[in-house]
Amino acid sequence: MKIGIVTATEPATCKVRVQFQDQDAVVSDWLPVMQKKTLRDKDYWMPDFGEHVVCMMDENEEFGVVLGAIYSDADAPPVSSQDKYYIAFDDGTTVEYDRAAHKLKADVKGNVELIASGTLTGTITGETTLTTPTFTINANVVINGMLTQGKGSAGGGATMLGPVVVTNDVTAGGKSLIHHTHPGDSGGTTGQPN
Repeated sequence: MKIGIVTATEPATCKVRVQFQDQDAVVSDWLPVMQKKTLRDKDYWMPDFGEHVVCMMDENEEFGVVLGAIYSDADAPPVSSQDKYYIAFDDGTTVEYDRAAHKLKADVKGNVELIASGTLTGTITGETTLTTPTFTINANVVINGMLTQGKGSAGGGATMLGPVVVTNDVTAGGKSLIHHTHPGDSGGTTGQPN
């Protein structure tokens, strides 16, 4: 087993060249980078140029495989916890799961795209807040619960650009759309709307 520094990468074949400082800075031939799966399911992640890696080499040190990268004094671990799984990307995007806190956090610095060929289902038991300037849904929406609009200090209003069909009553300012009456011409009240 040897520790070296990546000096060249070949992403198309998932191979790298590694320089071994303890052998007069000799550079290896192209070494495959070990992945978790490569047949039916596929995993892919390349080490970067200059990354410290651990290699398993044959007895003649002519062939080997890169087992993975290791931290060093120059590149310290980004977190320090027995309970966290953490991925940090070069653009600042991070994904973290804390098993002790039961919390998954993703901080994405760009767009997020989710494509599902089947059904997307889920259950959220806690109160959920979504903060965004505009949220567009290009589909029919069925709400099997109470819809409250303009809750809290945010206020707001509602604009409907198409027809609205209500199969039950509508109440505005304490007045029923179905059961309200108007003052009549003779001083009494009209009947309910028809």
